[in-house]
Amino acid sequence: MKFEKRFFFGVIPEWKDKYLDYNGLCAQIKLIKKAALNLAKAYANIRAITGDEVNLEIQVDTMASDKIFWKILQENLEKIEEFYKKQLQQFTEQFHVLTLQVRL
Repeated sequence: MKFEKRFFFGVIPEWKDKYLDYNGLCAQIKLIKKAALNLAKAYANIRAITGDEVNLEIQVDTMASDKIFWKILQENLEKIEEFYKKQLQQFTEQFHVLTLQVRL
């Protein structure tokens, strides 16, 4: 079973909006791959035109699609962390209430 199927198989419907935006991040990865491929093609074209061994350093981390990916990922992780904190607080409060009820 592919990761994507396993990922969506375990999704709790009520919490779906609290999960990682898997499809959005996958789309962003595709854009990064496309940008990297375009850079490689451009480099190959420069070499073909000049006939020289051109020394180009390409900073992949400066690509816009790369920056957008990391921003989306960070936002998703913060959203998930906030959700888990709220859930933990709710369950902790429920636990304390139940503990008090059992003692009575």
